[in-house]
Amino acid sequence: MHSAARLNSDTEVSPEHLGWVLRESGPESTDHAVLLLPGALCTAAFYDDLVAEPSMSKASIRFVATTIPGFGGTAPPKDMSMESYAKLAGKLASDLGCDAVVGHSLGANIAVEMASAGEFSGPVVLLSPSFSRRDESIFPRALDRLSRILGHLPYSLMLKIIGPAMKSGLPAARRGARPALQCRLLALANSPVRFQGWPLYPPGQRKMLRAA
Repeated sequence: MHSAARLNSDTEVSPEHLGWVLRESGPESTDHAVLLLPGALCTAAFYDDLVAEPSMSKASIRFVATTIPGFGGTAPPKDMSMESYAKLAGKLASDLGCDAVVGHSLGANIAVEMASAGEFSGPVVLLSPSFSRRDESIFPRALDRLSRILGHLPYSLMLKIIGPAMKSGLPAARRGARPALQCRLLALANSPVRFQGWPLYPPGQRKMLRAA
């Protein structure tokens, strides 16, 4: 059994299920539940602004946001492949009774793999997925290559400068927001759903897209 931390709770500790930190909002007893998967470098708090919208808070839907294991200070799984994440997320959705999945960026690609590999059969909403090498951002790939030589140094430097560097992409009225909120606002402002190019390497995604 799990007991996800609700947004109106006084607790500061979010419980875990299968290694996934959970953050729940909405009525406890509903006909539908939605699993919210954030992108890389994000936590379950990424979706706080979304579920706080009046139209969302009034909906008879339970939202369960989560932190992908390996991000936000959480322990990574032994197998960090897309196929492994999809299997783990599919099990999580099943255990929590979620009948829909929303994914952003990395979370969107996990959702695609969940559906294409048969780990999840419900509807999925994809925010800024990557379906090809050309569709991916060059910056993370460059960091990854540098880290093979310089260790964690490139990522450490990136985390120190990313906040100030991204401020210019926010509306002027929101540039004074706390850093975590700035990241969420930028991601939401730059998350078109794109469907061009050849699919990424996970075999489930290749099979699904070629059949489309």
